[in-house]
Amino acid sequence: MCGSDNFFSSFEDLVIELNNKGSFSPEEFSDIAFAYSVRGNISEKLKTNFNAFIEKNADSFKSYHSMQNLFYYFMFTD
Repeated sequence: MCGSDNFFSSFEDLVIELNNKGSFSPEEFSDIAFAYSVRGNISEKLKTNFNAFIEKNADSFKSYHSMQNLFYYFMFTD
């Protein structure tokens, strides 16, 4: 995984904004959630946004790829 912790932190507001607009497919969202969680560098604000999105769109994560990413997201954040 490339990028520094500062890089990820600096994009949190943009990720939240785009996520709220529905700009990500379930696979894209799960990739982003995984990337933030595996680094251990996720803010409470971003985690709250991600958890709300996952709860609202739980039926959308049907591929093995997205479910695996979410499994790791929850494993690293909870």
